[in-house]
This record gives sequence, C-alpha cells and structure tokens, in this order.
Amino acid sequence: MKERRFYFIIALLVILAITTPYLYAAQAGGSEYVFGGFLINAQDGNSYLAKIYQGWRGDWRFTLPYTADSGEGGYLNIFYLGLGHVARILNAPLLLAFHMARILGACCLLWALAHFWRSLFPSPQRGELAFAISSLASGVGWLAIPFGAFTADFWVAETYPFLSAYVNPHFVFGLALIVWLVTPPSKKNLLWSFLASLALGIISPFGVAIVIMVLGSVIVLKYVGQDFRSLRDFGSLGPKFQNVIAVGLGGGPVLLYDYWIAHSDPVLSEWNAQNLTLTPPLWDILLALSPVFILALIGIRQAWSEERSKILVPWAGLGLALIFIPWSLQRRFMMGLFIPLAGLATLGVEWLSEKIKLNYRTLVIILFILALPTNIIVIFSGLHAAQTQEPTIYLTVEEVQAFDWIETNTPPDALILTGPETGLYIPAHTGRRVIYGHPYETVNAETAKATVTAFFTGEMTPSQAAFLLQARSVDYILVTPREREVGADSPLLVGEGLGERSNLKLLFTTDTVQIYGVLP
Repeated sequence: MKERRFYFIIALLVILAITTPYLYAAQAGGSEYVFGGFLINAQDGNSYLAKIYQGWRGDWRFTLPYTADSGEGGYLNIFYLGLGHVARILNAPLLLAFHMARILGACCLLWALAHFWRSLFPSPQRGELAFAISSLASGVGWLAIPFGAFTADFWVAETYPFLSAYVNPHFVFGLALIVWLVTPPSKKNLLWSFLASLALGIISPFGVAIVIMVLGSVIVLKYVGQDFRSLRDFGSLGPKFQNVIAVGLGGGPVLLYDYWIAHSDPVLSEWNAQNLTLTPPLWDILLALSPVFILALIGIRQAWSEERSKILVPWAGLGLALIFIPWSLQRRFMMGLFIPLAGLATLGVEWLSEKIKLNYRTLVIILFILALPTNIIVIFSGLHAAQTQEPTIYLTVEEVQAFDWIETNTPPDALILTGPETGLYIPAHTGRRVIYGHPYETVNAETAKATVTAFFTGEMTPSQAAFLLQARSVDYILVTPREREVGADSPLLVGEGLGERSNLKLLFTTDTVQIYGVLP
C-alpha cells in the first residue's frame, strides 16, 4: 500500500504540473486576448491542431496544411486526423480534444513507467527512485542559461517523459507504448504486441524502430557465443524472438509506408527534404542529460550483472550512439532516451552510496536539486508568458473574430494571403490554406516566407503584387496587427492602402483587422 501511494503521489504531481499552467493561461487573457492553446513550441502545436482540423472535417488522407498546392497527400499523421474525427463525433472543441488526449496519454505513460520499473526492479526502493527520476527529472541545461544557451532539455520533448507530457499527446502515447513493449518478461501475448506496435507505428513511427533495436539487441546479447545451429527450429528461438517478429509485423509496414510516401509523393518529398531533425552538439547533449547521464555511467556494471536490468544498457547505448549517425533524422533516436538512463542512474546512486560517505538519501536530494530546475523553469516560463499575454501564445479577440468569419464565410479550399506569423494560425483555426505558415510544412518555406514578407513590406510594385495574387490564385487577404508590424512603412497598409486597389473588396473589418476578397 505504501509503495502504491508513492507512485500515486508522483503521478498526481506530474498531472498537476502539466495541467495547471494551461488552466491559468486559458483565463489569463482577459477580455482582449484568447489563449492559443500552447505554452511551449506553439509552432508545432498549431501544426498539430491543423492536422486535427483536417480530421474534424472528415479527412483520413493527410495533406500539408501550410502549403498552397498541397497535392494528394498520404495516410500520415493518422493519430491527429483520428483525434479530429473523435472531436467531431463528440462535438468537442479541437483544443480541448488535444489537451484531453495529452493528459490521458500522460496517465498511460505514468502507468507504463510504474509497471516497467516494478518489473525491472523487485526492490521497492529502486523502483520508486527510477519512477521519480524518469517522471520528474531533466538535465542541467539551466546552468547554461546565463551564457545564452538553450539546451535540448528545454525543447527536445520526446526525450523526457515530463516534457513530453507537457507538450503534446503523441509523444506520451508513443513513449507509453515503447515502454510497455520493452517491459520484461518478453513472453507477452503476441497479438497484443502486434497491436501495440501497430498503434505505435500510427502514433510515432520511429518508436517502432527503437523497440525492434532494443528487443533485438537483447536477443543478440543472450545468444552471443552460443551454437546457433541448435536454433534452426523457429519455436526454439523462444518467446523473445517471436515477440520481436510480432512487433515488426505490427508497426514495420507502417514505418515502411511512411518512408515510401515521404519519398515518392512529389509534394511530401519536398517537405521531407527540409524536415531536418539534427542532434544538438555533444556539449549540449551532455548538459541536457546530466546529472542522470553521469550516474548512469556508474550504474552500467550493476545493470549488466542482473538479468532483468540488462536491457537498460543496450537501450541507452544504442540511443546514444545512433543520435550521432550522419543523417537528417538522427535526433529521432533521442525518443525516450532519458528512461533507460534514469534506471541506470538509480543503480549508480546505490553504488555511490556504498562507496562514499554521503548516504543514499543525501545523494537523491542532490540529484533532484540538479535535475528539477529545468522543468521548473519551463513551467514558470509558461506562466510568465501567460501573465504578459505573449503574442506567440495569445491571439487578440479581433483575430479570433476574423478566423471565425473565414471559417463561416469562405470555401474550404480557400487560399489566404497573410503574414508569416498569422499564417501559422490560419490552418489551425480555419482549415484554410496559406502561402506560408510553417518552416517545415510549407514547401519551399524560405522562398514562400520571403514572398509574403515582400508583399506586406511593400517591396513589391503594384503590378508585382497583382501578379502574385493572380498567379497563386489568392482568394482572400488577411491584415492584422502582425502584418502591420511587418510592413509598418508599407503603402499597402497605410491609410486606405489595400482598400484603394480595384481588384480587392473589403469584406470584414474591425478596429485592427481587415479581410479583403480578391476579385476575379
């Protein structure tokens, strides 16, 4: 009972920490601002919301929401499309569906971690410490803040369970499935392994590759030095091998399809070419994973000597090695990397407490003094942004009114010309397309961003601006204070500006926002 109480208290603390800032932000806007829904990485958050919108309107085939000519698309991002379908069926706001899924996913991840550590460590003390580290801790990137550095523990959310739970639902559901699939004993119901891997492939495809490598490495380590001629019969390879096969058959085809469609579809291939996820520099990684990483090095020997905990060594070792292989998606291997390091660090704390004069409890206190500040800073940064109505996370009431007008009065395939910042919100809140809105999901993003910026700054001549509207088949132009900030001295936005153009008609206006229709 005491052990369960500990797990419950830690889990409750995590859930409160990942929900309270959002509840505060939702009401902190007052009468002039509306919370956009994301306290960290609003850029990707809005792109997820745009995907949910596609599902809400009935789509199962994903097309790039931030690209004017989005092509045929493919069966990608099914998790968010499906979440949109659920929101439509339940008549729930899309943001509510996103955050409820995030909280549910966090609960699943916390359960999976508790089950994992209790399976791995029969000792309650070990299991509790490993759970606390993996659920709450982070790196010491906060030490680099005075030097202007922004290390991975502040933004590579998929590495850390807490940060994943704070940011989005697909990371936490993906991590929960990874942890469940690698939890010993490996003699699982093969159908459940197949289905869990299939779900992982749909939610976070790269997680399938991580699970196969971890489980496969366990088999290799088990049979190293044995006579493989005695393993000809498939059944004699044992449940571990069969489990890997089930995982491969479940999520493998999804992973292969994602790779194929991302390279064969002409539009998606251009998106994939600029979707770079490179690992931060080595010094950054060391700060972002320490002090847990340092303690993990100490705990390797102990983990290797015990059959159940041995899995932590190849999991952490492969992850650390693969994040530096020279390819464009190397950072994907950081997914969940903090989890095996937390287990190894737990063993490292035990070893140190036996070898030096500091007792176990003192070492644990020092560990958390170093490993908690980053997450505390993340939380308080979000609260500060809410308190000051930071423009990256808040919309004005008039902007929201304009989005509502667009959603109600324009065709679903309308193309909206707006500035770089506002372009992020249009697909997320209206489902309409923009010329530029996202550095990865807008094809030829740099060129597209330069084009819309030149339009609003007045760098284009009237004839060039008219040609842009015609050539790109622009349907509407949206002007908000964000566009006026970009083009403060632009003749287009001074006085009557756009209203004087004969090919434009003012359709919606407030004190700060205007929408113009482009006449044929």
